[in-house]
Amino acid sequence: MIYGNRFIDNVIQAEDRGTNVWNAAYPLGGNLWSDYQGRDEMKDAGQDVPGRDGFGDEPYIIGMSAADQYPVMGGQTRQISVEKKVLEPAEARIGERIAIEVEFQSRYKLLQAVVRARQDGSQAPGYCRLVPSGEVYQGSFQTALLDPGRYEMVLTATDERGYEFEESLGEIDLRARGSFSS
Repeated sequence: MIYGNRFIDNVIQAEDRGTNVWNAAYPLGGNLWSDYQGRDEMKDAGQDVPGRDGFGDEPYIIGMSAADQYPVMGGQTRQISVEKKVLEPAEARIGERIAIEVEFQSRYKLLQAVVRARQDGSQAPGYCRLVPSGEVYQGSFQTALLDPGRYEMVLTATDERGYEFEESLGEIDLRARGSFSS
């Protein structure tokens, strides 16, 4: 049994080549993993009762057949976060471009940052790849392939360690080409 440890900022946090158990029974718990990105909104042995208990609600996956069922919360660092974001304009006509600027805080080098539009939970056509310009990543989302309506603009980013991040940048309203009055 391996529990009560702090695994912090390792290239590979742990490797299991045997039949290790990575946590003790509830409420003793498991280990603290600095790269665990889960939440603590549930409690109890099944992590299925509303309330916090200091353990992550989802297991920390170590390998194909190994997981820490009760990852300890506290001390985790966000691999990627958004410091500033600009999405302009918030209202446009179909065919116009939406300017996007994002300033990231990232522990590791970013390999890719992309913005997609979603409507009613479904991905809409098109995307915008953001390119670095100093501290800021910039791009221009073309709306020509979209229908009129309200869209959520969703940012995804991937770092050199393979961590994927997703966050909403906000919403835009698209109108038909002749729908604004001057």
